[in-house]
Amino acid sequence: MANKKEGAHLLENQVEGAFRQIEAGLVDEGLSTLAKLLHDPRMDDELRFETAQFYYQFGFLTEAIEILEKLLQAYQGEPEIILQLAELYMENDDNDKSLELLESITIDQGDDYLRAILLTSELYMMDGLFEVAESKVKKALALFPEEQVLYTALGEIFYHQEKYSLAVLNYEKGSVISTYARLADCYAHLGEFERALDYYKKATLTDKGSAELLFGYGFVAYQLGELELASKKFTELLELDPFYTSAYSLLSEALGQQGKRVEAIHYLDQGIKYDQTNPALFYLKGLLLRQQSEHQESQRWLQQALELDESNTLVLDELLALYMDVEDWDKAQETIDKLLDVVPERSDIYLQKGRLNEHLERWEDAEQAYRQALELNPDSTDVLNQLGYLLRDEGRLNEALEYWQKSILIEPDQDEIAQLLQQE
Repeated sequence: MANKKEGAHLLENQVEGAFRQIEAGLVDEGLSTLAKLLHDPRMDDELRFETAQFYYQFGFLTEAIEILEKLLQAYQGEPEIILQLAELYMENDDNDKSLELLESITIDQGDDYLRAILLTSELYMMDGLFEVAESKVKKALALFPEEQVLYTALGEIFYHQEKYSLAVLNYEKGSVISTYARLADCYAHLGEFERALDYYKKATLTDKGSAELLFGYGFVAYQLGELELASKKFTELLELDPFYTSAYSLLSEALGQQGKRVEAIHYLDQGIKYDQTNPALFYLKGLLLRQQSEHQESQRWLQQALELDESNTLVLDELLALYMDVEDWDKAQETIDKLLDVVPERSDIYLQKGRLNEHLERWEDAEQAYRQALELNPDSTDVLNQLGYLLRDEGRLNEALEYWQKSILIEPDQDEIAQLLQQE
């Protein structure tokens, strides 16, 4: 492109001033000024190119594209214009035009060819054509095997296909510093949390303001049982983005496990302000309140969680435990029925049903419930023992001994059952 003519510096200042007007909220005034400046005879092509970049930065894609299309007519084959225009077409969801431009850049154009390959790969990934993207990058790698950026691009292709092992192999051959966060995420998905944590620590040195990064960091720390670190990262995340509501439940769980229930409830209350449709937040508050023996308040919050998700077994389990604690047998029975509608295959619910019937002195119903539990899980020592106690209390000692003997074979380290067998 031509060098700037004398006097263009003043015009450049005027262009920058117009964009400062837009930034200050005087959008119409700024755009009007720019339209006039673009027709100023002092406006050269280099300043037009810079103006197009400004338009792009401020989100005025149509204006930027119009300038670059005219420049490309004047400078056909100019890779700098082609690459910038291709990016704009991508932003404007005109992928076909973008691809056509990028394919015009040839191998002998060196770094511009590499940039074109990277953009082409991104385009194909956007369209879900991962195999085509992979093929393009591997073709470039065969020609430029030392280019780390191509390995990074290949890592991205595998990452977006959730092929995390292959993604790691390529990221580690690529520009490692720029992919610390990706490597951390890959290792987290692979369950290698300690390695993931190391990369999250490195990633936050260069990218402290990323919400996704802080969430991943906190999640991995939580999985490793580093609860203070997890709490710190989730807190940093919520200070950065209080609408990141999935972090509130994890933060409250981390705090709750540290015995910081008041603080945990505080963050749950914050989370509920931002998201009143998430049953996990209501459930966790009810759980924490129950741990503090605030049964009435606990029930209120658990019921709200159930209203949001009536088949949520975690909530139903917690409500059942609460009703059993406070001996509200009617509501306990109602909750058992709901649970069995949702998960009829769970033997532990029949165990609870048997215990409930024992409290109500419905001995036959209790026995039937225990036997239903054993049909689902014949090796449950809890059920075997409980049925044994019931049968003994009914005077059917020989039957009780049979169930206790089965239980002790499954789990020999049961002092109470061993003593009962010795006594009888």
